[in-house]
Amino acid sequence: MQAPAAQQAPVAEGVPIIDLALLEAGPEAADALARQVDEALVRIGFFIIVNHGVPRELVQAADRSARAFFDLSMPQKTAIASTAKGSPRGYVPIGQSVLGRTMGEAPPVDLKEGFGMGPQELPNDVDPSAQGFYSPNVWPAQMPALRRDLLAYYAEMEGLSRRMFTLFARALKLPLDFFERCLQSHNCTLRVNHYPAQDTAPLPGQLRGGPHTDFGVFTILLSQNASGGLQVRTRAGQWLDIVAPPDAFVVNIGDMMMRWTNDHWLSNLHRVVNPDAQHAKTERRQSIAFFANPREDMSIECIPTCMSEDNPPRHPPVQAGAYRLKKIRAAAGD
Repeated sequence: MQAPAAQQAPVAEGVPIIDLALLEAGPEAADALARQVDEALVRIGFFIIVNHGVPRELVQAADRSARAFFDLSMPQKTAIASTAKGSPRGYVPIGQSVLGRTMGEAPPVDLKEGFGMGPQELPNDVDPSAQGFYSPNVWPAQMPALRRDLLAYYAEMEGLSRRMFTLFARALKLPLDFFERCLQSHNCTLRVNHYPAQDTAPLPGQLRGGPHTDFGVFTILLSQNASGGLQVRTRAGQWLDIVAPPDAFVVNIGDMMMRWTNDHWLSNLHRVVNPDAQHAKTERRQSIAFFANPREDMSIECIPTCMSEDNPPRHPPVQAGAYRLKKIRAAAGD
């Protein structure tokens, strides 16, 4: 089999489609795939993955159970409202997290609610300064299926994250296990975002999710193609709709990976826009985001292959947990 070194990734609405099956087609094919990833992350910070190995039935079950949770009454949802210091654990009502605040803006509240969860077991081997960033999960007692299906989905995302870390290491010409420590005592967060139908017109400047960059290392997103969806900003300043094919995930890097790569890869602005007038009152939307967050006591500093005498580190080292907490508090208005 000839390695696809000269091939370019196909594109969905300007965002490259990466076929993860090529990771198993030999070193030359994997290297060609890594080059495609590098090009995408330099240019726009996003790509779409297909043939990722996550079972369709498991994805559909997680999506159904999450939708059923958001159909509960408000008192039932707020009974498990998140009180976590860091990443949300439980229900996040509309207005509790406003993403535009992380960019120094003061927009109207985002028109979304959410549910967050993280590792099932909390670690005991992290530095005491970071221990407080970990929080236990909370679940609605009347919905055992939600816990079952989201835990199964979370486990699949953990496995997929390991493959993505290996691919990123290959793209950066690092040992393939370079990022392995990230997933030891990690604090990866799964966040289901629900965007209700809009009975009243949004306020001026109000969106389902305001322009922001993600805080962690990278994100794996199950995105619904519906009116009022995800957009990413091109380097030319235009907003581009991201339309993924069936059974695909959208992947983008966050601020930590951009710092790690000395700004070689772009943690890019994205947003979730409102539906058009024809669909606003009848069409809801849901997405499931898996945020790959490293262990909270990890120091994020320029990796060796991304610096030189002519290109010294551009950012001082930061502790992963402290960096994310600052962003989370900004979104909450603290």
